[in-house]
Amino acid sequence: MTLIPDLIKNDLATKYAYLVVNGCPDSRSDAAHVREYLLAMGYAMTEWVEEADLVLFFACGLTCHAEAISLAIVPKIKARMKPGAQFITGGCLPVINPDAVATVYDGPVFGAHPCPDLADLTDSDLDMAAIQANDLEPTRMPLNILERVAVDIRNQNLLFTAAKAWYTVADLFHQDQAGTVPDSYAIQIAVGCAHRCSYCVVPICRGRVRSKPITRVLQEFDQGLAQGRTVFALLASDAGSYGRDLGTDLLHLLREMIQREGAYQIRLRNCHPRYTIDHLDELMAIFESGRIPFFASTIQSGSNRILGLMRREYQAEELEQAMLAIQERFPQMQIRTQTMCGFPGETEADFEETLDYLDRVRHDFVEAYMYQGEPCVSATRLPDQIPLSVGSRRLLRLQWKAMTSRKR
Repeated sequence: MTLIPDLIKNDLATKYAYLVVNGCPDSRSDAAHVREYLLAMGYAMTEWVEEADLVLFFACGLTCHAEAISLAIVPKIKARMKPGAQFITGGCLPVINPDAVATVYDGPVFGAHPCPDLADLTDSDLDMAAIQANDLEPTRMPLNILERVAVDIRNQNLLFTAAKAWYTVADLFHQDQAGTVPDSYAIQIAVGCAHRCSYCVVPICRGRVRSKPITRVLQEFDQGLAQGRTVFALLASDAGSYGRDLGTDLLHLLREMIQREGAYQIRLRNCHPRYTIDHLDELMAIFESGRIPFFASTIQSGSNRILGLMRREYQAEELEQAMLAIQERFPQMQIRTQTMCGFPGETEADFEETLDYLDRVRHDFVEAYMYQGEPCVSATRLPDQIPLSVGSRRLLRLQWKAMTSRKR
């Protein structure tokens, strides 16, 4: 399958490119690498889609909601492009649900790892492995608020739309508790995930763990320090699995990083609970350095029965004990987690266990989601799928609990 048209390879008179990203920090990092690649090839970036000769859309497909938004963006972008401009959609969604993409787009696509594709399909002599980008491409949302609300209502319901609006507003006031903040120097330490949770599309679109060598990570880290950067975000779908493909691990990397001199902080996100639990003592020894003021590990559910159906590989009380130990020893550390409601088979009792967990383990911020299974994940084949109306009501309650049970 042709991923990138000949326009990029042969028509260097075409100079303006425009990137659209509506997904996670990993996708925004991918887009930043593509931006640097296009700049090295002689393209200029534009902030106006109407000016662009080439438009690349990194489409998010993490949930059904994200998929619906991505599908609505495609015709919106195409309607604004000038005649003769080339449009290519890609990112995670074409890998996760190509049939859905085909309903709005019939051109070439690129996958969740566009940089290797570009290296293979262009005539450039640039070494894609040498392309470095330590910022994140800005999130762009070509749909206005009313259009997004219309998509939500059409594909979900009014309760879900209200819940999403509530979370969006809440998140705006807690950007400092995000894994990345606007002034972050981002270092992508790995892609892919070593776990196989039954609801998650990341292993499908990102694949197995592929880690960046420690020497390369430290080189980028030292460059950031030399530039006077003080906030570093380590990007990985599964930070706890860093290095297992290279015969090393996250602890080794962090120990090397915290030895550097200077006033800086490292934001550690996406650390799987199994890793947090198994390496708690070693992690807390590293936290003693004061270099890591932000940590995120995702509980998802307070019900052990649901965690088993999710294939999360731990029990709620294990993570509870670990997080309480971290909070007691490092009360100023910002702690973030994620929770999910409406997973197949979730009873009211299971849901109440999640709410109770948030009362016992308070966080600086909690991302609250409703399960929305893509066709490619195994959870969609579980019995007792939760009706959208029930899930939406639980989502409103979960988001309220997430707000009211935050650390004071």
